[in-house]
Amino acid sequence: MSLIAACGSNPPGSGSSGTTGTSSTTSSTSGGGCALANTDSGRSASLIMGTIEGTNLSATLVPCGALAYVWPAGARYDTSPFFLSVGYFGVPEYDFLSPAGANNGELTALVGLPSASPGMYSSPAGQECGFVSFTYDLPVPASVNCDGGAEPPTSPTDCPPGCATACSSQGCLPCTVQPPSVFYSAQGSTDCMGDATTALGSWQVSMTSLEASGSYFTPHGTFTATMVANDGGTDTVSLTTTF
Repeated sequence: MSLIAACGSNPPGSGSSGTTGTSSTTSSTSGGGCALANTDSGRSASLIMGTIEGTNLSATLVPCGALAYVWPAGARYDTSPFFLSVGYFGVPEYDFLSPAGANNGELTALVGLPSASPGMYSSPAGQECGFVSFTYDLPVPASVNCDGGAEPPTSPTDCPPGCATACSSQGCLPCTVQPPSVFYSAQGSTDCMGDATTALGSWQVSMTSLEASGSYFTPHGTFTATMVANDGGTDTVSLTTTF
């Protein structure tokens, strides 16, 4: 179960698994003719524009690439009364200037908020509950050959480097190419469900206004973050967005 799905009721635009789904209705258009996503109950969200920059990374969020919304806690283990969610909207999210061949960029964030009102909310000095993550894929090296392992595979370790399989009680699927991926993240000192996490990177939310839609809110403002590479090094990237 994803963290977003675990924190109370499903956020707007999500299916039962907590991943962003296809909305059945649309609201007024904004920015480049993109329609804001609504759920069946009319809860709306703000489209996001922004960039992510680092020493070896430069990418721009495409129109309609992601959205933001604020929703209330709904489970007994939720540690914040409200959450700001940033998620995938069902189209490619980022145009990459570098590195060459980078693709499939995806931004996800869940940040605890003490209230659904304008203000500054930050990590780690203020709200420490939540996470921000950014992933992308690199081109598959020409040397990768998934036919070079055991056939059929009986475990994930039977696949050659650069290849992967999925196994169940009925056996394993054939080895297929697994693109190299890069992962950056920031996280607070808790996961918004009461479990401690190691604080990493930072983020800041500047909420200028919110529009109520039932118990949900369409937020407007900025969201910035500094994320750290998950390879144990010191490489960082900076996220800057407006919504």
